[in-house]
Amino acid sequence: MANRILLLVTVALFHFEIRNVPSFPGVEASSFWNVGTVITTAADLLEQSDLLIRDRNDPLLRVIEESSHRLQGEASYEKLLLPLLSDSIGFNNQLMEYMTAAVVGRATNRTLCLTPFNIGPPRHADKWNRRRSLAIEDHYDVMYLSKFVRVSYLERCLKMCNQKLHQLLLLRGVRQLNIPKWDVDTKPHNLDWSFVNWTSTSDITRALSSSRERCVALGGLFPGLRWRGAFLATTEYLHPTSLILDAATTLRQKAIGLNESFLAVHWRFDESTYNGHPLGLYFIRCGDGSIVDSGLHPPAREWVQHSKRRCPGGVRGVAVATDDIIIAISDWAKKYNLHNVYLATDGWMRGTDSQLLLEEVVKRLRLSGFSVAGLWKISGLPNFSDGSYFNFTTLPTVGSNTASLIEQELCSRATSFLGSGQSTWSLTVFRARLAARRTHQIRHLIQQQQQQQTATHESKTNTNTVDDYVIESLLQDEHAAGMQCRYQHFYSRAKVNATMETYQDEEPDGWLDLEACENRIGRGGKCEVAACF
Repeated sequence: MANRILLLVTVALFHFEIRNVPSFPGVEASSFWNVGTVITTAADLLEQSDLLIRDRNDPLLRVIEESSHRLQGEASYEKLLLPLLSDSIGFNNQLMEYMTAAVVGRATNRTLCLTPFNIGPPRHADKWNRRRSLAIEDHYDVMYLSKFVRVSYLERCLKMCNQKLHQLLLLRGVRQLNIPKWDVDTKPHNLDWSFVNWTSTSDITRALSSSRERCVALGGLFPGLRWRGAFLATTEYLHPTSLILDAATTLRQKAIGLNESFLAVHWRFDESTYNGHPLGLYFIRCGDGSIVDSGLHPPAREWVQHSKRRCPGGVRGVAVATDDIIIAISDWAKKYNLHNVYLATDGWMRGTDSQLLLEEVVKRLRLSGFSVAGLWKISGLPNFSDGSYFNFTTLPTVGSNTASLIEQELCSRATSFLGSGQSTWSLTVFRARLAARRTHQIRHLIQQQQQQQTATHESKTNTNTVDDYVIESLLQDEHAAGMQCRYQHFYSRAKVNATMETYQDEEPDGWLDLEACENRIGRGGKCEVAACF
């Protein structure tokens, strides 16, 4: 951003100097640039090649150049993959699309072009600041991502391809494609959901690696690959930027304390409705009652009974009572001996009902002795248990989704996490925490092997091999990736070896709607199970 401003200022100063020199014979004053021309020209320069103004000390640029030289040394040439993110879905759904493209890029030995995020649907307008960056590098550490898949700034991809796409692949049909800056000289090739057969990178390689085209775009990316390992592997190498990590540390210090354990809860407060039902207390489920995000099947006989009945024009879910939400949070915190609760609302505090609901929950939890904190903006409801309010001007303002990422990062550091079972925001945190636990186990195993090698004077495994081993180990997770039940008609085309989800797989995390509904059955719970709405 600083470089962008510097270029504009430099060109403007250049204009100022030109307008203040003596007239030259035969040159009319109108030949000099006016301010509008200066700004337009500078903007064109920025659009054409941001690489011209990127810091040459940018470590990612060096990695890009080294990768390119290495491919040339291997008598090969660099092939590119451009992810076409959807306009109609939110940030975390687009992140799932990015992850799918990253796995495809790795499997087909293609460089992932770092296309920016889209603003998303109009209902997200209150979350996104259109004046801030949508670039992935302002949200995530793309240098670390390069350990998983070769990456390149979008401007470099445009230059290498002369702004032309040679092949356009669609995992599934889409209503419309938004491909700014690119010329498309080929018709889309629709794979028509055949990707549901893929359960490994080898499957992807066999299906797509035969393409010799250099510049390929991949669209129709949501809901993406069907096996969880694909998302765990990319998640482990898709870390927030240092700016966001530092902000999360600062928030934790203020809200909880750096050395204090805490429970993080994401409750999707939303004023929007489905068939007249407020979604703040209604949670959509799969037809068999399983959690949308993870496929965990709650042991409730009611689902077996009600799933046989038709729900014309609606969906099956659970209607949760406020009392049960509060009891569920309280019981879960006590289970892990936690006193501190961070309640993430992700900016979805729209409307009076949502605010009143949150205010009641926070106050009652505090009266029960819990220290509750969060980033809501409600008059009369302090953000912290000490009665103080958060100064939102202290948040970083680089990326459009910065505040949400800070809360997600904070939730990923919690002792335990309760998510909303229909939210990809929660799913992102769930995967990050699971990937971190699995990676810790894998690296501990590698460390033990290295110690044995040292004792027997064997050669040690290098860092690159360690990362590859971690990635390949994570990729082997055969659990369902989540979201499948919404697209069951298509995923059921292929029978795959999917591992059934269990409580032990998710420990120490869980789902708030499950704890507040099925797990309250027979214990005074007021939940409507398998409600049709």
